Amino acid sequence: MTWIEVASDAIKIGLGALISLISTLVITKRNIDSEAQKLYLIQKREKLDKCLTILNVFHKAYAHYRADVDNYSIMKEYNQIIDKSVIENLKIKFESFRIAFEGFVDLEGYLLAVGDLNAHAKLFKYMEVVDNARDRLWHENNNIIKTDEIASLNTEVRKARQELFSAINKSYDPKK
Repeated sequence: MTWIEVASDAIKIGLGALISLISTLVITKRNIDSEAQKLYLIQKREKLDKCLTILNVFHKAYAHYRADVDNYSIMKEYNQIIDKSVIENLKIKFESFRIAFEGFVDLEGYLLAVGDLNAHAKLFKYMEVVDNARDRLWHENNNIIKTDEIASLNTEVRKARQELFSAINKSYDPKK
């Protein structure tokens, strides 16, 4: 074996090792990137699930409050006797509604954390509609809007809620 053959074998072995090293680095980087993407998607979905939970808790409080205001409005329209317990119940439901509304602070943070500006904009629209409904449904002086106005408000709230849920649903897409 001549020195040329030895050098040729050494170069072949060295190139093989270099190719193997480069292949290992590329595959390792892909695996790390893939795992990081999977972890990101899991965390994103967890945040979006929390968003939906907050929205559902809020909507339950809103629905109960709205139903009680509607019942009170009907009682008032038909000049039925309204005792203090009805008023107290409305105040309790209003407080639950108000506390649930505060959950939107967390909701906003989750939507910003996942980077969905469209859902964030829909959240603000929903908050405006709900805030308007809250202001119009009940006042401390027991002024209540009529049942047809309550139905109209409810339609606005449902439409804004549907748009927000649709935007959040689009955030579940792993390509986003």
